[in-house]
Amino acid sequence: MRIIHYHENSLSDFQSGLDYYDGISPSIGDRFEKDFWETIEKIKINPFHFQVKYFEVRVAFLQHFPFSIHFLANEKEIEVLTVLHNSRNY
Repeated sequence: MRIIHYHENSLSDFQSGLDYYDGISPSIGDRFEKDFWETIEKIKINPFHFQVKYFEVRVAFLQHFPFSIHFLANEKEIEVLTVLHNSRNY
């Protein structure tokens, strides 16, 4: 399995989303967190399954929440660049 690195702001982007959903309901926050980490696992298993959206950046969409994980991948490593709400421009 590939090594995964997180860009310095990517986990704070995730945390902002988690804080928002926790503020609505802790159970919604838990579901968001589960959806996020399940998507990370899918990226680890097969990063090339996800489409290149711009430059060499691939995008994986969370299944149940309007967020996406933007990352770079090669045969050995994955670098998570950012986690964005899908209404934001990129």
